[in-house]
Amino acid sequence: MFRRFILAALLLLFCYPPLNAQSEWQQYTFASAIHSLAEEGDYLWLATYNRLVKFDKRTYTKEIFTRVNSGLPSVSLSAVMVDHNGVKWVASSRGLVRFDGTTWQTFDKATTSLSLSGIRTLFVDHDNTLWVSTWSELVHYNNDTWTSRLLLRGTFTSLETIYEPQENNIMLGR
Repeated sequence: MFRRFILAALLLLFCYPPLNAQSEWQQYTFASAIHSLAEEGDYLWLATYNRLVKFDKRTYTKEIFTRVNSGLPSVSLSAVMVDHNGVKWVASSRGLVRFDGTTWQTFDKATTSLSLSGIRTLFVDHDNTLWVSTWSELVHYNNDTWTSRLLLRGTFTSLETIYEPQENNIMLGR
């Protein structure tokens, strides 16, 4: 019995990496400050100060979207989120952008009744409703309808996070 224990301990010691082994860090310098990222299968979408980056986690390749080669109205991006249908939502300094993989659509004061400027956070809940927090309000978008859910003046002037721990229970954090 003791021999089996020693044999098992030796196998573990020599066949597995040490418990204190460090992973090697990889640095990718294709973007300036990353403000937000969203995962979509094998891809990461990165919202940066000066571009939107689609990064392939398998091949380590990237596709870069700027004002010149996309429908982004601005490249100063603060957040990115992918909804349950694969639609990318990107918060820019000039409004909210919807990208379905082919078509770019911008939502701003000219196209909605909301200003959608100063977007801080994007969140998609279990019903595929998009929640957007700005400097002064919390709105949601569902079935082509924008609704201002809560005017957060004074108390929540800087809403930083939205979370849904269970269905129909949205938590807000600042």
